[in-house]
Amino acid sequence: MKKARKLYESPSGDRWYLIADPSGAVFVHHEANLASGGQVEHEDIAAFLSRGAGPVCFSIEYAPLSRRSLRA
Repeated sequence: MKKARKLYESPSGDRWYLIADPSGAVFVHHEANLASGGQVEHEDIAAFLSRGAGPVCFSIEYAPLSRRSLRA
């Protein structure tokens, strides 16, 4: 079962979640707002952090990343 925690919601409605799957992999799930097309993207957390994506990266860097910290 995947576990998720909402990291950030932008004023325009984009949402980012931190997801842990049963294998232990952790990635970022991004849901674009409907005005932007509503696309959903998944990205490895290391790749996401290396891009320096503003306030979302800040949320991740200061959040505990253990699977225990993620809520179902």
